[in-house]
Amino acid sequence: MAIISLPVSYPRPQGFSNPDDDFSFEELHSIIIKDDKDLTITDFICIFQAFIPAGTYEECAYFIPVLLQRAEMESKNEHGEAGELYSDLIEWLNFFHQEAMADGMLQSVKDILLLKLSTFLENYTIDYKTLEKHGYPIAIHISSVDALFFYMNERVYFGYGGDAVLENKLRQPLTYVSAAWFFTLFKLFLSEKDIHEKMSLSPEWWSETPSKLLERLSAEVDFQQEAREVIMREMDVRNDDRFRHYWDVLFERIDNRVDGKKHTNVE
Repeated sequence: MAIISLPVSYPRPQGFSNPDDDFSFEELHSIIIKDDKDLTITDFICIFQAFIPAGTYEECAYFIPVLLQRAEMESKNEHGEAGELYSDLIEWLNFFHQEAMADGMLQSVKDILLLKLSTFLENYTIDYKTLEKHGYPIAIHISSVDALFFYMNERVYFGYGGDAVLENKLRQPLTYVSAAWFFTLFKLFLSEKDIHEKMSLSPEWWSETPSKLLERLSAEVDFQQEAREVIMREMDVRNDDRFRHYWDVLFERIDNRVDGKKHTNVE
């Protein structure tokens, strides 16, 4: 199953050393006796917990290509759990950055994830079937895009990789797809920034802002207006009430948060 090409291949461990004594023997044994193809999302979460890993870097690193292959399978599902896998792997590699930089794993995985994020940003599809479950339609693959974009920005050893991918899309003439992802990520950025500002993590682990790009674009009124006009033109072309309502609600949520921030700053 582990068919993704990486700079180094580690042997499959006989077991996990449980360095922080956080797991029971039975829990880790139940993972190691499984075939790679039978590992669950929960198993990967245990293996790749950053601050309390199941084993040493070398023991866990064997499972990196296995996780990436599983994430690729999950990403074929419109609302699969690839985002959970991506975020755990990024966090884990950021934690083990010295080892991952020394063997080339950090850069190789980063390149894979940057390409994956770029691929996700090539399409924007609203899933109206999620209205009943979430109370609001959501974009397909939003959880994966959310995880890849913000985790690669906020974990310092990934060097604002999410920003680099989005900026490349926005540097080209604005299309409906690029404008749609901008506003979707901008809405998430406003929430993420609130969380970011409340966290008191060491700069060793945490970047100064969840997105330098969106921080800058939040002050560029002309760009935001241009992007809104692109969305509005798409509304006219589609002439679909559900589509129009989706964007009306998203714009309202952005405007309310921006206006709320201004009000708070004044006070």
